[in-house]
Amino acid sequence: MNNDKMVIKQEVLACLSEVNEKLNNKESYTVKYLEAVESTVEMLYEGVEGDVEEVLNFYFQVLFAVENGDLVLDRSCKEGEVFQFGFKELNTIFLVLDSVGKDSSQAEQHFKTQLRITDLRDKSLFDLDGHDFVDDLTVVRASLGLSTDLTVVTENTKKALEKEEDKDKAAIEKLQKIEDLRVMVRTSVNVILDVYDKTIALGYQLDPFKAMLIEDTVKIPTAPATLMLKGHEAVRVASLKAQFAAKAVREAMPDIEVSFSRQVNLKRIYVSDKPIYYPFKIAEFALGSTITTEADDLTYSRISARTWSRKSGNGYTHRGAIEKYLTNQLWHYLVIVVENNNLQSAVDEGLIGIEASKLITSYIAKFIQTFCTFAILKDFTGTASEWASADIIMVAPEGKIIKNPMKDLLSEVFDNNGKLETPLGGVHKGIEYKFFKHVADAKVAEAAPLFAYKALETLQATGQPIDVNNFVLGRDLNGGIVTSSANADAVINLRLNLIHGIFSGSRQGKGVMTSTAVATSAGAGRPVFGVDRKPDTMVQFYEASGGSDDRGTPKGYYVNGGAFNPGFMSPKFAAELDWDKNPLIRSRWTSTTPSWWNISSYNGFLGDMVYYRHILLTMGIICLRVAMRSESPDTYEKLGGDQGIFVIYDEITNWQNSFMLQYINPRGANSLFGDDIFYTFEKEQELKTAKIELKNDNIKETNRLKFEDVIKNANKDIFKRGVYARDLFYNLNKSLLFLEEQANAGIRGGESMFSDIYIIGQALEVTGLKEGQVQLTLNKSGSVNRTQFESNSDPLSWFLYNFNTDYIMGPNISNANAKKYAWRDVPKSDAAKYLIDGLGRFGYFCEPSVEAIKKGSPSDSHLSRSVEKYTDGGAVYFKPYLILNSADPQSNAIQTLERRLGDNVEAVKAMNSDANGNWHHGIGFDGYVNMMSGGTNDTATSFIKAREIADMVVRKMGYEGDYLDFLMDLRPEWNFSVKDVVLAFTQEDEYAKGERYATWTEYQNILNGTGTEEDVEDLNAFEEDSLEAMPMLKSEDDATVGNLGVVKEPKITEDVVDSIPFEVPKEESKIEVPKRSNKTQGLDNFNYGDQTTSDAANVQYDYMRSFEDYVLEEPVMNTPIQDVQGSQFSFTDGLGNNLKESPRVRSAIKEMAAALGLSSQLVEMSLFGGLQGGNNLSGVNDFNQMEKNNDVNMTDMTFGEVGGNEQAVIHGLRDLQIFMTNTVLDAFGDSYNIESLEVRGGALIVNNIRYVQSFPNIRMEGLPIDKQIQMQNKQYAEVFDFACLGYLGNLTYLTIDSPQFMLTRVIRGLGLREDSNVFALFDVMPRLRELTLAGQKFTREDANGAAGTERSEEMLRSTRRRQRVLNRAEDTGRTFRRARWDSTKRYWGSQRGAKRWIGSGVHLTGAAVGTTIEVGAKAGKLTSGILKGAKRLFSDIRSDLKGSK
Repeated sequence: MNNDKMVIKQEVLACLSEVNEKLNNKESYTVKYLEAVESTVEMLYEGVEGDVEEVLNFYFQVLFAVENGDLVLDRSCKEGEVFQFGFKELNTIFLVLDSVGKDSSQAEQHFKTQLRITDLRDKSLFDLDGHDFVDDLTVVRASLGLSTDLTVVTENTKKALEKEEDKDKAAIEKLQKIEDLRVMVRTSVNVILDVYDKTIALGYQLDPFKAMLIEDTVKIPTAPATLMLKGHEAVRVASLKAQFAAKAVREAMPDIEVSFSRQVNLKRIYVSDKPIYYPFKIAEFALGSTITTEADDLTYSRISARTWSRKSGNGYTHRGAIEKYLTNQLWHYLVIVVENNNLQSAVDEGLIGIEASKLITSYIAKFIQTFCTFAILKDFTGTASEWASADIIMVAPEGKIIKNPMKDLLSEVFDNNGKLETPLGGVHKGIEYKFFKHVADAKVAEAAPLFAYKALETLQATGQPIDVNNFVLGRDLNGGIVTSSANADAVINLRLNLIHGIFSGSRQGKGVMTSTAVATSAGAGRPVFGVDRKPDTMVQFYEASGGSDDRGTPKGYYVNGGAFNPGFMSPKFAAELDWDKNPLIRSRWTSTTPSWWNISSYNGFLGDMVYYRHILLTMGIICLRVAMRSESPDTYEKLGGDQGIFVIYDEITNWQNSFMLQYINPRGANSLFGDDIFYTFEKEQELKTAKIELKNDNIKETNRLKFEDVIKNANKDIFKRGVYARDLFYNLNKSLLFLEEQANAGIRGGESMFSDIYIIGQALEVTGLKEGQVQLTLNKSGSVNRTQFESNSDPLSWFLYNFNTDYIMGPNISNANAKKYAWRDVPKSDAAKYLIDGLGRFGYFCEPSVEAIKKGSPSDSHLSRSVEKYTDGGAVYFKPYLILNSADPQSNAIQTLERRLGDNVEAVKAMNSDANGNWHHGIGFDGYVNMMSGGTNDTATSFIKAREIADMVVRKMGYEGDYLDFLMDLRPEWNFSVKDVVLAFTQEDEYAKGERYATWTEYQNILNGTGTEEDVEDLNAFEEDSLEAMPMLKSEDDATVGNLGVVKEPKITEDVVDSIPFEVPKEESKIEVPKRSNKTQGLDNFNYGDQTTSDAANVQYDYMRSFEDYVLEEPVMNTPIQDVQGSQFSFTDGLGNNLKESPRVRSAIKEMAAALGLSSQLVEMSLFGGLQGGNNLSGVNDFNQMEKNNDVNMTDMTFGEVGGNEQAVIHGLRDLQIFMTNTVLDAFGDSYNIESLEVRGGALIVNNIRYVQSFPNIRMEGLPIDKQIQMQNKQYAEVFDFACLGYLGNLTYLTIDSPQFMLTRVIRGLGLREDSNVFALFDVMPRLRELTLAGQKFTREDANGAAGTERSEEMLRSTRRRQRVLNRAEDTGRTFRRARWDSTKRYWGSQRGAKRWIGSGVHLTGAAVGTTIEVGAKAGKLTSGILKGAKRLFSDIRSDLKGSK
């Protein structure tokens, strides 16, 4: 290629590189596109050198820039022209892209549309000459807006790119020198943009507009009625209703012209006495297409980012593009105005007089009116043939829209169903804009949000008092206001019950449902105690209360559980509320948490224990209020008086799953009540005996050693946690018994009239103890009675659910079991009719029990019938009123609201604005509280009062810190029950006895030598004293009828390990591997030995986080593993012929083998897959064929058995790696039990046993196809995280069959430098004695020898060279999501994967193999023989590719 024809190359490549550097910021960018293009183009890299490689790099970047809409050529296409680009091999890439894209067969058409070419060249990449490349470079320069030299291009390219010279250029330059004209242009364009901001911008906030409405069939019978963009083509809406809507719009604007030209005719605007509607031009503005000045057809290019005024990653805004276009057009229009009104002399003088200014302004008005005349179908609901609602925007000069328009809309579109609403809108600078909304079916069409302040205004206007006894809730089915009132005719009376359970799916309005109740309490100055676990709901109140004091404690009562997400708050408050990192808080809980807890983080166990203690404390304050009401009126007033208190337990479902079911339920994976941890009577007796026997001077040596071990064990961390657990058990039992007493003594009909507790969650997943038992029991040995518990038993939560509780239930589609709640899945029930996902409705259930609501039995569905009042014995359905966190326009709440409203924002704002046009302050929490209280109360007051109460209570309990110190304090002496809160006030002497930590006291006495021989001899009496409150069963039979007491427990065989979240004790060198519950849907925060894995910085998991809590990216695939069709693939062409037997394929294999210096057999195995019989796994046992062994976990490993046949879900490659690594380590006992590990053909062989376990109850989403195939073939090494190798404390032998695998998976996984040799592994794994790599053995002794080092470096050298080729894509500045890109790069970096690209699309098997053969044949130097074979294969196999497709 001649150098004189390459002079334009560098500037183009630089611009392309700059464009593509920003690809990682594009929301429209797809990883599948990346993987498909790079996997094919990188193989082309294998066969090129020098200039050809630079040429390929150019086309490679063009592909990505075009895909993102950054490369668009604006030109007018000429009939019969030939305008080609690229090379024929691009067809292959486009076929691959079609196989992974959302729209089949769109990739090539999109490429042609963006560059406006007629076709790809029929030449191969390797036949391109300098003219071809210079043509293409010039096309790209023109697309980038760079200058072009058409003297160096071919004639066809010159004709395609030639544009008429801008004859107005000089005239415009003169006009632009006049300041008055510059102001006119800027002001006029802003008027148009202001109108667009109120109208067109709505289509860029949430949902795009449906179509332009045109209808002009009176003048042009064949004219289209509607215009929508489908792909890149302008088409009509396939709906007769849309045509009627267009007709109604046209009749509403009779005095306008309609032009069907794509480009605006400025001269026509100048001479016309009517506004001209250009729907094909406005479509570029409203429907998200590139703004053009030359295009004259019906193809529309894609914009680089669908954003209106907020800059995208490359700085693009559609508003900015429109502004640039309008400004340019207006300057050209002014040239026409000046030339036709003899104003040239004034322009030459640089002065525009008054009369000239008026004249120009009058003509500019016509320009503004033209660009502000349009009609848009914003949206419609229902079907194409039966609309439920429609939203239409009409914009025209004031007076051009007739009065009472759209009269035909009701009759012809909606068949006279519903009532045509009065249009909303306004007038701006002489331009009228109207929003028409008609709802024919309210069930289908979602209404606008309901703001609570309007209902508040209505009630206050009628003189009704608004307080905790009478407050607004929502709007009923008839549009009336629903309130909670203590009046006899109340629709709902929340004062009847103490506890209110609010349950619905994620983002279904639980927070909205709670907001009015919280706001009412704050408005009344009522103390509010809040706990959250994300946190999101409670953050606004923390902020409103002034944040924290100088010790870090919230000024208002606030508690966060074991999960923390800073995304819901400002950076300032995120730093304060991150109690894991906030030094003020961290220093406090670390100082009061005994070292034997081995807790290093607030998030997880500690935070959830704080949540648990918050429940005990607040329930204790409730019971204390009952006691103080009569005993001490002064104290009662300090505790809230008759205003009562308001308590929140938010995110309770996630807390239950992560804490109660894991740490309290004895069947939980990490239960403190499990046999391995819990301090049983037997352990106590053994400890007492040991202490006494060791005092005997004549003790036998064997006994002495045994008893010393007992003492040593009793001083271990896990033993101390077990002692704490027994006091925790007693206190939980005491709390449940005390609450049961208080329910009848003073809460029902008493405290419930004053206080409220809101329990907020997603699902009613937990249940109570078996046979309806309330009291927990111990076995005779002193272990917790597991037979009382189901796997989902949570006695505390279940007690609250049945305490004095009503329910407010919303829709929940995210949980299979929750679909039946409240009879929502019973056909024809009112719950099924009204509790529909997305409408935001709830139902109030006062009478049904939690069991009835949870089961949703059809026989009880009458309990869900719609009633006007709760006393009618059914459910009251309503949509809650909305109160935002803030009404500040800059707040996240308002910005989120406006985004969610989308095209309704202006209409909604117009109905909820103040005199200045801003959002009404009452839509925000503080504004609502101010309105309700008349300015006498604010949000902070209630939460500060709650803290004062909590601080007073814990001080009375003898604690010297504040409430937060108390809740975080896990020292044994601050273990407590609900009853202890009351005793501290009512029976101080009894409280001072310290019964709440009696077990710990006794344990310390034993260790300190105060135990006596009499204690051992009278152990039975001791046991009876310990179980004073627990009746004893006399026989095993008694347990079967559900009586309370002690039962004989079957021998426990399951291992219960305590290492999550507790760290491994320092004195133990063995690395404990966390065990997980088989019932858990979430993933563990498992870091393979308390160390951070290589990807830990990118992925952080809560220790038992449920999947519904994950904030995930949208998965690019949603294919269960079982959907991948087997492990045997047929490699055929489009006619079904076997490609393996094709003569040309056999010939190509030989050519490739010769070029690579490999055997034909190896090349064939690499191309067609050698795993099926090609890998020698003889002498290796399969895991599932082993005999049971007590040392190996032989669980069937059917993880995630959720709700019968429901599958658990694993999202993405990283989650799969964590899951598989954990299950492999579990299967072989623990990390210390693994002595040898081998990778052979992708198989994972541990201790000479191939791991081939199946996972029938696991569904995988978001995996690359190659990973799906590997999982199907049980190539588990491909999804194993080798970062854990450093934590396998006994790993002695490591065997890897591939240098590529060693480099990309092992060395990188361990975080080693890529230029490391294999001996670096001996440093990482201290006990590793022998490493075998590709058949060559390396020993620890070799590590110091030069020969071994040289051998290892030679083996990895070729692999690194291949990796440098693969890294070239990253060197262009594009940073992609590492986990997915590494997967693809790893696959293509291998000798096998680089020659077999079926991973890009299993559907294209024949095509894939054919193309890789032709590409692979070019590996090495480009000899003429290999090039000849490549050309032949490209020509022959392209037809096969099309046939396969």
